[in-house]
Amino acid sequence: MSDKPRLSEDQRYEIASGASASERRNRPTMLVIVPGLLLALAFVLLLVAWGRVSDADNERQRQRSFLQQSQQLSAELTALREFEAGAGPQGDVHEPRSLLSEIQEIGRNAGLSVGIGRESRQDRGGADITRLTIEYTIQHESLERILDWVQRCTDRIAGLRVNEITVTPQQNRWQVRVTFARWERRQ
Repeated sequence: MSDKPRLSEDQRYEIASGASASERRNRPTMLVIVPGLLLALAFVLLLVAWGRVSDADNERQRQRSFLQQSQQLSAELTALREFEAGAGPQGDVHEPRSLLSEIQEIGRNAGLSVGIGRESRQDRGGADITRLTIEYTIQHESLERILDWVQRCTDRIAGLRVNEITVTPQQNRWQVRVTFARWERRQ
């Protein structure tokens, strides 16, 4: 036997409870709780972000539908105007002139920075007329301003028509590619 005295029941209880408390203190509970809370927070943020993306996608779809309807109505309106005016090479031919500076000025008045458009001319087979097309690509936050500029151009410049328009939504802005057309006498 050993020479050490035996521990009393109370002493053994104190040592056991101290060991138990020490074991609880040494457990890595914070290493489990903190990542668990962060995971729960990330999940909540994911749900919120998913909801916002869904709302933004719905808004984009609504805007795209509106845009397609606007383009269709614009094409129908242009066709009706040309039909009523007898437009085309026979009834809507104008004297040639440079339109680029005038279109830029209309853009400045509409609050847009309009660059220089790309001009091209197509001669119509044996006739003394040519078809002038001017293409612009504009980016701006306000689609209404861009469409207002297009409307002002067609209203103020005789014979100028919208030949093609493409509207592309981008992050925080719209990109519009518009092609104007006009019949002119050959120079």
